[in-house]
Amino acid sequence: MMSRPAYFLLTLLTISHLAHAIRKDAETGPVITDVVLHIISRVPNQPTGLKVHCQSNDTDVGTHYLYTGQEFHWKFLPQPPEPTIFSCHFNWGFEFKTFDVYDSSIDTFCADGGPVDKPNNCFWEARTSGFYISKDNRIWLKLNTWDPFV
Repeated sequence: MMSRPAYFLLTLLTISHLAHAIRKDAETGPVITDVVLHIISRVPNQPTGLKVHCQSNDTDVGTHYLYTGQEFHWKFLPQPPEPTIFSCHFNWGFEFKTFDVYDSSIDTFCADGGPVDKPNNCFWEARTSGFYISKDNRIWLKLNTWDPFV
């Protein structure tokens, strides 16, 4: 059993260490956490499923074919000072769209301010009416619409 003075000293040392760590993070800038990008298909499988190809300047996550309700995701760590940008090309029947699914402006929709040891999730849903984003897979905001083939 720990004596009262020893317990007090241990508590004081712990608080001091935490205060130093917080001050150090404030001096070096924000802590960067992993990001998990989720692409979810909510479009009907007719005339086709959803075809998605995503990449950044140095990472190609490949082409994926998704049917209604299917998802694919990948995780990465943004690498400042260069901005991390992931762009995806979506194709569904006679509809298509290419846009950035992740950059510094989109990060504001995904960062949840949670613990730094947990990744920030960024969910994208492709729907017949367009593309919606969410950080919690519950509350959605429409950010893009389809472009028809002409």
